[in-house]
Amino acid sequence: MARLQPNSPTVRSLEEERRLLLAQLKQEAQQIARRNQVSNPESLIGYQGAVTETLIGKYLEAKVEMESLQRMDAELSRQIDTVRAELDRIMRLANPYRKIEQRMAVAQQSLQLLLQTRQSLQLQIAQQDFTWRLLSDIEDTEQYTTTMRLLVALAIALVLGGVSGVVLALVLELLDARFLEVDQVRQNTRLPVVGQVPIASEFDQYSFSRLEAPLTLWGLQHHLAGATPAFKESFYFLLSHLEQLGLQRSLAITSAQAGEGRSTIAAYMALAAAAIGKRVLLIDANLRQPGLHQTLGIANTSGLADLLSGAFPLPEWSSLLSAQTERLWVLTAGQPQQEPMTLLSSDAWHALLDAANAAFDLVIIDTAPLVSFAETNRLLARVEQSLFVVRLGKTKRDAFATALKEYDLGLKDKILGIVVNGTAAAKQSEAEISPIPSMITPVAVNT
Repeated sequence: MARLQPNSPTVRSLEEERRLLLAQLKQEAQQIARRNQVSNPESLIGYQGAVTETLIGKYLEAKVEMESLQRMDAELSRQIDTVRAELDRIMRLANPYRKIEQRMAVAQQSLQLLLQTRQSLQLQIAQQDFTWRLLSDIEDTEQYTTTMRLLVALAIALVLGGVSGVVLALVLELLDARFLEVDQVRQNTRLPVVGQVPIASEFDQYSFSRLEAPLTLWGLQHHLAGATPAFKESFYFLLSHLEQLGLQRSLAITSAQAGEGRSTIAAYMALAAAAIGKRVLLIDANLRQPGLHQTLGIANTSGLADLLSGAFPLPEWSSLLSAQTERLWVLTAGQPQQEPMTLLSSDAWHALLDAANAAFDLVIIDTAPLVSFAETNRLLARVEQSLFVVRLGKTKRDAFATALKEYDLGLKDKILGIVVNGTAAAKQSEAEISPIPSMITPVAVNT
């Protein structure tokens, strides 16, 4: 008590410190009151010496907790910035990764084609180099001497077998529901037979280049002749006959069933049109079971289905055509679709077809079979003209009749005629082309 007198320097220093602390507490209390919308803070918080111990304790706890929350918020902000930076890095790597995947798919398909070609070449070499020998274990020919009785029995057997074989052949021919001759096709329809394609065992080999990325759009660089001259000449006759009938810009190639040669007919028609100077776009619109890319030996990583679904924008044909010199362009189908009706009924399909008709001299479309899938009927209603393929020994008469009924339901003005595939020898003279039926009206050829 003697040392801590009211006027002593120590007490005056403590009083000054107390005064400053009370002023600071008053200021903090007013801020807390304003945040909590307290209208009369003086009633809750005393001044000068009336600050309660409970309030001071709560204030200190709140301040400590706020500082802790601020530190946690700063740490969370730092972690959020780190995660955002990692996401940006992953997004930058995503596009190159997709391009690498597409290149790997193209490389795998190219490798498969090379392996198939290698196997075919090895087989041809083996067939050419194989040496034949006649092996026989017959040393004693006397025990194999043919008797007269055996000769008579063999003769009778041959006669009976020949007669029964002829009868069986006639019966089988009567019961066969397939088209076996061109005349049978003519007898079952009023449509003209505009072309006959002979049987071919070898086909040309093609070399394509990719014209637009990431969309798989191909341009023909060159092809190696492999098909017979008669086979390729039949397509020049076919193209000439179609121009006489009024060939327009878009032409769909269809058939009643699968396996009748639609893709082959479409490919060689496009080659023939490109050879005479036309700019041709070949489209695979068989979105369920695409096969045109296999006929041409190219990849099918993306194509028509991706365009119609909106995965890629429609090509700018004018800029592409001005930068490229290829006469034949190919748009593959893309990955197979389970429900292609929606895509082939969309505005994107109409816009693509209109733009292609304006940019190209001829647009050839390979479709799905007419009898099996309903989307083919929708597609034929949108194109300008169509061509029907019949394969001898394959096309059944009832399927052919069903397909013609589909044409009668509002599509009969679309069909130009019938191409008979698989004939023994093509006859392409003008006199052998069936008369044009009254339901087809010739129009001027677009050039």
